[in-house]
Amino acid sequence: MTTFTQRIMTVLAIALTLALAGRASAGVYAYYSFDNDYTDGSTNHHTGVPTDGNANSNTTGVNITHTAGEFMFGGGAANFSTDYLSITSHTFNSGSPYTIAFWARDLAPAGNSGGMVIGQPGNSTFFIWLDSSIAGGGGLRWRSNSTSATDRNADFNFTNDTNWHHYAVIASGTNLSVYRDAGLVATATGKSTGFIMAAIGQAYNNNALNFNGQIDEMWILDEAIAPSQVNSLFLTNVVPAPAALPAGLALMGLLISRRRAGM
Repeated sequence: MTTFTQRIMTVLAIALTLALAGRASAGVYAYYSFDNDYTDGSTNHHTGVPTDGNANSNTTGVNITHTAGEFMFGGGAANFSTDYLSITSHTFNSGSPYTIAFWARDLAPAGNSGGMVIGQPGNSTFFIWLDSSIAGGGGLRWRSNSTSATDRNADFNFTNDTNWHHYAVIASGTNLSVYRDAGLVATATGKSTGFIMAAIGQAYNNNALNFNGQIDEMWILDEAIAPSQVNSLFLTNVVPAPAALPAGLALMGLLISRRRAGM
């Protein structure tokens, strides 16, 4: 092999390595199957801790249920009434990509009660809320924290009920999209997408808004997943790998692999 060709192959190898490294940086921040406990199934160890949400000195208001109809995958789900799960506080900065996907069965869908899925307790910012009091007939409300009420809040309309539904909240740049049962509800644009999460089953500063029902298979990812990946989560509870490498990089990989194999 000529020196020139060797240099080309070296450059291609470096480019491929960098491309793969960039893709590998995104992934699962936390995953809660809720099959038997509140363990984080990722490698990041953000296990949930049952926390007293109504000042009655116990945490019986959050438990794992194995009852048929009260879970979607794996044999169990987290059942919430008055208490919640504390998790390691984490901040997604505005503009950073993220996905928060979960199954939920909201047993208090009517009126301004229940429904706080995830967020930061103790203040009126940072939450994902299933709520029928949202203007337009109900739906999901997402809130961040900004000096502008317009760019820190987004409502996504659909009819709330007590059935199981799959939700995916996806932030990408200044856009925020919500999927329900793998169908796009809407995309809100021009948003300050920063989000702080420190609890599952509670957020805001009102204990009456704690989630009432079951939450199952919660995925928190530091990437904005594609519609095909949302559909995979909905159907199989599996996050497939990102789309194939661009054709040029794939060809580089093929040439390098053949060269290394002596072809």
